[in-house]
Amino acid sequence: MKKLSSKEQIEKAKGELTNLYISMKKKINNNVDNEDIIFNTKQMLSKLTILDLIEYIKSSIDIIIDMKIKEDKEEIKLKNNNYDEDYESLLRREEAWIRKHIGIENQLRIDYNNLFDKYKECEKDNIILMNQIVKF
Repeated sequence: MKKLSSKEQIEKAKGELTNLYISMKKKINNNVDNEDIIFNTKQMLSKLTILDLIEYIKSSIDIIIDMKIKEDKEEIKLKNNNYDEDYESLLRREEAWIRKHIGIENQLRIDYNNLFDKYKECEKDNIILMNQIVKF
């Protein structure tokens, strides 16, 4: 496998982050595939820095989590209307749900930190390469 230069790594990471953001937006918009919207979004995202892309992704994650919470609350409300559940079982289910989401949040934080570390490493490599170019 060919080793990529720092600039190529940054561009590849930026492309992957762009694709991740678009797939998350599709999920938020119920998997709507509008090629014009996707093209315009890619154009807009191509002008952003990697850190800005990460912020966009973080905000999309917040939206998805809020949507999931709302869905879960609506589901619980429907179940409560249909069943006469006791308080203890509802509390246990909510605690499990919270633990699950804390785990997801922790994993997202780890993934974000890893991406940020890779970005910083690429920046350092880029500086070293620029210094070597200047010496020539």
